[in-house]
Amino acid sequence: MRARRTEKKGYTTYRKNAAAYRKPAFDYHLSGILAFVIALIVIAGVLVTDSIQSLAQSQAEAPSTLYKSILIEKGDTLWSIAEEYITDDYKSIDEYVSVLKDMNNLYDDKILSGDTLIISYGAVL
Repeated sequence: MRARRTEKKGYTTYRKNAAAYRKPAFDYHLSGILAFVIALIVIAGVLVTDSIQSLAQSQAEAPSTLYKSILIEKGDTLWSIAEEYITDDYKSIDEYVSVLKDMNNLYDDKILSGDTLIISYGAVL
């Protein structure tokens, strides 16, 4: 026996051997999934764009530490060099001298003229 097809208010009803089932004329489930996927793509795009902009802004504003090597001249001390090159990154000259010692593998405050010393200094790029 063939199924009979009747249409009522957007649904198609199929009858076969007294068993009836309804099927929507338009598959709303598929359109809902499509709308959800499009919304996710738009939200992801906004979030990625915002993240990239904030990262670029923070990198532009953040100072970076630069390093250079200087030649120690007669009469130079770690303290005089620290006074000349200290930046706002350090709370005191004592702290900066300690950093200089660590960077240059020095165990005490002795430096000799003619040697080189690596120092750090800040700069905004």
